[in-house]
This record gives sequence, C-alpha cells and structure tokens, in this order.
Amino acid sequence: MRVDIDENDAWRFQPCAPAMAFVRGNPDLKVPVRYERTDPDVVPRVLLTGDSTQRTDTRVLQVIYSFNRGSMPVYVGQQMDVFVEAPPVGGTTTQAKFPSEPCGDDALKNADGRTHQPRKP
Repeated sequence: MRVDIDENDAWRFQPCAPAMAFVRGNPDLKVPVRYERTDPDVVPRVLLTGDSTQRTDTRVLQVIYSFNRGSMPVYVGQQMDVFVEAPPVGGTTTQAKFPSEPCGDDALKNADGRTHQPRKP
C-alpha cells in the first residue's frame, strides 16, 4: 500500500517504525503493516475531485508498506488509514535515525523473531 506523509511531517518519519493500518469506516479492523521502501521524492498530493481546474497545495512523501492480505477483508484500491509511530515534535532531533538492521525485502525473520540478512551468492 502507498502511504502519503505530509511534507510538514516527513522529517519525523523513520524507516521501519511500527505502523498500523485501519479500514476506513471500521477502526476495529486493523492490521500491522511492514515497511518496504520510501519513494525518494516529495511530490504533489493527488486528490481526484474531477474538477478540470484542480490545484494541489499539499506535497507528500510516499512510503510503501505491505501486509498479509489474507488477514484483512480489503480490496485493491480501497482506502485505509495508516498510523506510523513517530517521536513527538518537541522530542525529536533534526537527524533521522536509520535502522541498524534492514527491514522490508532486505530482511528475513527467523522463527524466533530475530532478523537476519540473507547470504549473497
């Protein structure tokens, strides 16, 4: 799933921070999501209103997450609300903290939950 993070909050985003997705209209339907990657550019947010004179005044950082689709009754294209854990505004530094271990496709989980890097041939 593609998540839009407002450019005003983009500096607070931390790759691999815990995140949770909720089905719009039913906050009881939720699923943890896994960070996959971040698109490298901040882009204008697309709001499809159908108006030919549509203007965009919001820019967003787009982050890709995934989840086990079998665990959630959702359909391709359905909108969800995603909350990504971030430090409070007053409690952050200006330098992003990147994970010491990879996450997303670059990491694999052992049965005991520990992360390990796959061997390269």
